[in-house]
Amino acid sequence: MEIYPKNKHILVELIEDEDEGTAVILPDDYRPMKSHIVAKVLKVHDSVREEISEGSIIVAESNMLRDVVIHDETYYLIQANYVLCEVK
Repeated sequence: MEIYPKNKHILVELIEDEDEGTAVILPDDYRPMKSHIVAKVLKVHDSVREEISEGSIIVAESNMLRDVVIHDETYYLIQANYVLCEVK
């Protein structure tokens, strides 16, 4: 299945931080809320293609990330205006 971002959205793959371990026991599904995420850009909407390159690494506001589940597969989308920077 192919996903085509619309309305200035970007399809991304999250880059996970290395688990540093904790001294506190937490549920297995616990995920701390960070102020930003780091992700690899998979596809971009045509309207933002000049701003953000497919294949680049971006930093974006984590609370604006949308996860969409289609046929048991999770896709992550974020609007271009929530991208803080590109890492090159």
